[in-house]
Amino acid sequence: MGRLYLWLLSVPLLAQVIPDQFIVELSEEPALVSAMRAGGRRNLDQHRERVRRAQQGIRTRLAQRGRVLGTVETVANAVIVEAPGLSAAELSASPGVRKVYPVHQIHLELDHVLPQHKVPEA
Repeated sequence: MGRLYLWLLSVPLLAQVIPDQFIVELSEEPALVSAMRAGGRRNLDQHRERVRRAQQGIRTRLAQRGRVLGTVETVANAVIVEAPGLSAAELSASPGVRKVYPVHQIHLELDHVLPQHKVPEA
């Protein structure tokens, strides 16, 4: 257990921030949360569509100053953007934005797994 805890603490040290890429969390709740409040996942598609419509305004604004790489609407309400020249603080000041996170790239070191499982000999 101690090794796992130590490994989990070291993961951020392995992560590399990708310049000019951000995850912009929006203030409106995600589709799954609103669907569960409304009585279940039955109408999840309707809630996803509502979140997509709400995201359209910020997507348009962000597309003028950068490039929208993707969106998340079910378990989170976020837009992933590449915005050269913009800071997290500038993005946070946009209306409807709850929080801005930098994008991290993590390289896992699993090059020793195949020999451990004797895959080369198979």
